[in-house]
Amino acid sequence: MKKILLLLALSAAVLNAAPLKIAENGKACAGILIPADAKPVTRLAAGELAEYLGKMTGAKFTVGTKSAHKVNFRIGFGDAADFQPNEYVIRTSGNNIDIYGRDSEKPFSWFEFYYHVPWQGSLRGVYEFLDLQGIRWPNPAIEYVPKKKVLTVDDLDIRRKFDFINVKDSPTWDFIVKTKDGKEYAKKIDKVYQWLLRIGFFSDRFHLYGCHSEFRLGLYKDPEWLSDPTRLMLGKDGKRNNRYSCWTHPDIVKIWIKAVDGYFSGKSTVEAGFKYIDGKPAKGISHWPFPFVCPDEFMVD
Repeated sequence: MKKILLLLALSAAVLNAAPLKIAENGKACAGILIPADAKPVTRLAAGELAEYLGKMTGAKFTVGTKSAHKVNFRIGFGDAADFQPNEYVIRTSGNNIDIYGRDSEKPFSWFEFYYHVPWQGSLRGVYEFLDLQGIRWPNPAIEYVPKKKVLTVDDLDIRRKFDFINVKDSPTWDFIVKTKDGKEYAKKIDKVYQWLLRIGFFSDRFHLYGCHSEFRLGLYKDPEWLSDPTRLMLGKDGKRNNRYSCWTHPDIVKIWIKAVDGYFSGKSTVEAGFKYIDGKPAKGISHWPFPFVCPDEFMVD
């Protein structure tokens, strides 16, 4: 009897391990399910999955809250309350392929989610799943999608976390302008943001927070600071520019330490000694004005 039970258990394990058929001969064999209250980025993730599965197999995949198929992708159904930014799961369970992470409720835009929004786990998971199928995006204008008459998925159990909170391409902001052949790859900058998200770039914060912070300190209006012209940038024409500092001057280090200390000590800009600072405190976000709004960083620029 024990031998029979063991054989039955092994048989069940083999059956459970059988690949899940996704498409065959141009016909979809799987559905794509999303929650009825799916968040915008979750819907986008499901749409991206449907689009590229279709390109790969020639089949039409539908996204919805119900499915007539036995095999289904389930996008955004898992419990991700304790997940880190961009963390996600790709896991087969029975006839389901679950892909989920913690997803933002914000309206989706490629710009916002590239620069501002770290909670896009389901989208990250979909892109890794597509990568596992051999899909590649070498640049914003080119994609490689292998063609498959039969597409199956083996057992998967992936939970991906990231050691770095920022994985970002620095020239993105003005890619089309600064890159000589940029317009050959993208007519609109959103295509660049889309491409970078697809290939795994991300951040949990807008990398320009702090950009031009030197100017926002208001040093160019401060009589005491301006009293020593050697603190100011020396241009190629031999003239001093009060909009920028001379970064080799010893007072530069002192003024930034003063700013950082004041910010993290909870002082107002005036209390910290910057009465000429531009802007008002970012209400509900920070006691200093933009771009000084991150709770755990102070960018010196």
